Amino acid sequence: MGKTTGSSRLKSALKVARDYRHASPADIAAIGEILQQAAAIELFAKYRHVIKSAPAPAASRPAANRVWQLWWQGADQAPPLVRACFQSVRRHLPGQEVVVLDERTIEQHIAVPGHIYDRKKRGELSNVNFSDVLRALLLAEHGGTWMDATVYLTATPPAEFLHRPLFCFSLAPASQLGAGRVLASSWFLHAERNSVLLAAVRDLLVEFWRHETDCVHPYYFHLMFALAVQESPDCAKLWQSVPFYSSVPPHVLQHELFAPFDAARFEAIQRMTPVHKLTYYGDQGFQPEKPGTFYAHLAAQNAS
Repeated sequence: MGKTTGSSRLKSALKVARDYRHASPADIAAIGEILQQAAAIELFAKYRHVIKSAPAPAASRPAANRVWQLWWQGADQAPPLVRACFQSVRRHLPGQEVVVLDERTIEQHIAVPGHIYDRKKRGELSNVNFSDVLRALLLAEHGGTWMDATVYLTATPPAEFLHRPLFCFSLAPASQLGAGRVLASSWFLHAERNSVLLAAVRDLLVEFWRHETDCVHPYYFHLMFALAVQESPDCAKLWQSVPFYSSVPPHVLQHELFAPFDAARFEAIQRMTPVHKLTYYGDQGFQPEKPGTFYAHLAAQNAS
């Protein structure tokens, strides 16, 4: 299949909009939202059959006390902030087995379909794309908790984050979603073994990468999650059981990473949530070498 995918069409249309000298930034943003919504509808139509043809789900089973993380090159090669994140997970979850996977150890824990690895070798899957598939494979097979490498804990998460049949942070209450199709975040996911929802997402992603050569949509994992909820009554029932926790508080610290470190402000952020989604890269405003910031304070925790 060539690269005439939804993602390519979206990029082409946005380029046309940017090249049109009368288009304002607001116009371009609006066009982008419309095109992304169209890509989402196309994606749903294209892969709905995966849910419709799926066999009856197996009974879910309690997950082991295990946290799954990934740093493709190996944890010892991670940036200081990522190493601090790894350390924070071990510090605040002493009763959990924390498995930090890398390219050499993945197959010790899960069998990845061959066409997924083939696309990775051809450069059609970035490390981020690959990790999308990997988390679904691991959770469907083994259960446990997936945390992105940039998850920083400042305390032990509440029990319902780690001991429910399913937990993830939500983007908005269902009543406020409007026409949006993204239900939940994927950077912190807890599931039982044989979770009907994670199994459906796994099957969708495996089929997706059997045909596609790029992401089609920037939130394609999230759309597959939403598609499973929309098309499967079992998935919908499980999703309805997940308590609502907004994904906004866990991103507050990320947005203040390069502000001057302030102990009182740090305490206030920690009162919002013990789970924080950080980042180790950004645009020209990303300044990891800048001293005296929240970023510098957190990175220094790796040395403690």
